[in-house]
Amino acid sequence: MWTRRSVVPILYIFFGGLTFFVYGVDYGYLNGLLAAPLFIKKFGTYDASTDTYAILSSRLSLLSSTIYIGSFFGAFIAAAIGDKIGKKWGLLIGCFTFAAGAAIQLAAVNVNMFIAGRAICGLQLAFALVLSPAYINEIAPKHLRGLGVSMGHQILTFGNFFTALMTYAATRRTDELSYQIPISLCIMAAGVCSLALLFMPETPMHWARRGNWEKSRATIAQMRSVPIDDPVVAEEVFDMQETMRYHNALGESTWAELFHRQNIRRTFYSAANIVLYNAFSGTIFFLSYGAVFIRQAGFTNPIAVTALLAGTNAVGSFPGIWLVERLGRRPMKFIGGTGVAVCNLVCAVVYTVRPTAPETSKTIVAFITLGVFCLAAFYQPAGWAYTAEIPTARLRQKTLGFANACCTLFLWTFQFCSPYIFQDPVYLGAKICYIWLGGICICLVFDYFCLYETKGLSHHEIDMMMDAVITASQSTKWGNELIEARSDLPVVHEGEVCSVEENVGGEEKEKS
Repeated sequence: MWTRRSVVPILYIFFGGLTFFVYGVDYGYLNGLLAAPLFIKKFGTYDASTDTYAILSSRLSLLSSTIYIGSFFGAFIAAAIGDKIGKKWGLLIGCFTFAAGAAIQLAAVNVNMFIAGRAICGLQLAFALVLSPAYINEIAPKHLRGLGVSMGHQILTFGNFFTALMTYAATRRTDELSYQIPISLCIMAAGVCSLALLFMPETPMHWARRGNWEKSRATIAQMRSVPIDDPVVAEEVFDMQETMRYHNALGESTWAELFHRQNIRRTFYSAANIVLYNAFSGTIFFLSYGAVFIRQAGFTNPIAVTALLAGTNAVGSFPGIWLVERLGRRPMKFIGGTGVAVCNLVCAVVYTVRPTAPETSKTIVAFITLGVFCLAAFYQPAGWAYTAEIPTARLRQKTLGFANACCTLFLWTFQFCSPYIFQDPVYLGAKICYIWLGGICICLVFDYFCLYETKGLSHHEIDMMMDAVITASQSTKWGNELIEARSDLPVVHEGEVCSVEENVGGEEKEKS
């Protein structure tokens, strides 16, 4: 039954994830513009032999991949800002930066100016990828944490779909507004997101790290819509104190700690997971080059197909929000990864056997759409949740910063090289799906050996699991047994928390 206490936390999670909408807008507008006639005419190259304009592979790779240069450096900046001034204000800075980059693209008089704007926008992508999952992870109750990160992914896909529809409508115009309207949406999205963030609180963990337990307690009560002396508040404060007790003993975090013996495994899991489900699965390729790729496969209306893929991505994310806390992270990954592998195999084989047949392009569009659904409904929600959950609370920003820096490095490489592979000079066309087939198989191997099941576990319990001598395949049973044992324990009351808080507060004061 829906009550105020159940709805309010979800609303906070929703507004906390709006920066993902800005992220989705970026993918939505550029994919369509790369196939828009007037955009190609302004920023492309004239071919006298055919009397047409085209965006050559060298320029196409720069237009799409340059954003990851800004994102690479932004990942480290975002982590530092999140640690110093908080995630909320870091996300606001990211929104302002994105609006500035979009304004430069809107005013661009040549391709170099447009590419510079793309690089600046990349800073916001880093802020969204590093700080948004961490922000949601720290404001969501443990039973809604997976749903919260999946909801952020849903917001991203909706932003992508909304912008793809607007781009499809705008590119039917015959003037410069055909590409200026989609770029303007970036500024609008950043403005709406900034306005929402102004009314959001900083995370309880942010105040706890600074020793302000009263503010932390008040923030939890506000976000759970309960009195400050409610047992729900006491339980969450107790969990934070257990986490803080462990991390306070280690002192202030440093980047080098990511590679210490006790942390390097979690750093690797977080970084490898985000690299694999973004770069190796082919997700970003189809969201970035879908229109160009589908046009080359023989489909006559590529921008419409771009809107179809974005819509499938958005619709497919809805069941993912619900399933991630029902099925768990590991089953979601295996179901989604297997579906994507089958779709890539069909696309590659059909194009290899009958590359010029009329039904080939329709088959490719159908199975790419199905593959995007598998990614959105199963694979990505679990990937987003795991990446944000597996780092320790003390190193979360730095781990996510490093993970996203690695991800952007791989994405830049893939995005820069892809045009040279599926169009000139290699001209693989849809045979590039063989590469994504191999990539998703690597993802599935990683998921089996390295993906620990974190469904229903608190941050402190995840720390316990990672310290225990168990394999990833044993983690589901281990977690279920811990949850069952926890349900038999008595509820933590306010008086018990206060005694623990005094101890933790004392450690904090001694350290300072």
